[in-house]
Amino acid sequence: MVRKFVKKFGRTRFTFVVIPDANRAVVRFRLSFFVLLAAGIIMLGITVSAVVLAVLNARNADAVSVLQRQLADAIDTYNQQLAEKNDQIASLESSLTDLAEFARVLEEDMQNIRILESEIRQITDAEGEGFLAVASLVEGGQGGEEIPYAETDLPVREVQSSSLGVESVSDIENAYQYLEAEIEKWMPRLEQLKEAVLERQAILRVTPTILPTSQLRVTSEFGMRRDPFTRRLTFHAGIDLGGKTGDPVYAAADGKVIESAKDRTHGNYIVIDHGRGIKTRYLHLSKRRVDAGEYVQKGQRIGDLGNTGRSTGPHLHYEVIVNGKNVDPWPYIKSARKEP
Repeated sequence: MVRKFVKKFGRTRFTFVVIPDANRAVVRFRLSFFVLLAAGIIMLGITVSAVVLAVLNARNADAVSVLQRQLADAIDTYNQQLAEKNDQIASLESSLTDLAEFARVLEEDMQNIRILESEIRQITDAEGEGFLAVASLVEGGQGGEEIPYAETDLPVREVQSSSLGVESVSDIENAYQYLEAEIEKWMPRLEQLKEAVLERQAILRVTPTILPTSQLRVTSEFGMRRDPFTRRLTFHAGIDLGGKTGDPVYAAADGKVIESAKDRTHGNYIVIDHGRGIKTRYLHLSKRRVDAGEYVQKGQRIGDLGNTGRSTGPHLHYEVIVNGKNVDPWPYIKSARKEP
């Protein structure tokens, strides 16, 4: 059948005449059937290809449009998430800054608490015990007023104790709140400690806790002893501290000088009223540096050690009087002399 078709149309020629216009020659050309068939097939292929390409292009355009919309949505989502993250970072940085500041404040408060607690311990504890260890008496002057006694009248060595005595923002926020709560909890205690220290310091200033001389040379203790003049058993109302004439004598606590005088028994002497029923007396001075009515500070030089009055040699006779009764000064003395 193919052979018949080829035989029938294989030699067939088609003449095409092209007439441009009236002034130009007519153009004729002849094409065989197969040439025309091939040209038709080519044209059909081009047409089909163009249609296919147009369809594909339309589909691609739709796909590109969808992708562009998806990309735009993704960019918007990313920008929104980025803005949220930036806000979270800013919030985190702010929280960290606040946290660091509160941590610094808390540390300062805790340091103040530690300082105040140390001060309270220094006030209430018996420090400088080595200074108080008086092993024996040494040579030096003795003296002081001799007081008649009965055994039932002997004073007792006593001192009133009341007188002496971060992975997330939420973690950062939780830490921030914790520190804030800690500060709120510690601040009242800090204020109480401050008040306690001030109260203790005020009491300490008027309590005779320091040695009134520069040297610790005990020549006679408080209590019963043999009188250095009569050799009779008598009561010694204070302690005798030996030294050289002219050595400084200091106020054992803040107070008001109520006596600054001289007599045959006490020599030059000073009496200081510290309030709260406590007085101190300083006898046998070579020189008095304060007058009655003056207010003195703890550790202030009030006179010079001497050998005046009823005395066997240079020394200070020192007394502590509580509510009109002489008591042993040693339980009061907690430290060596310090400048006010």
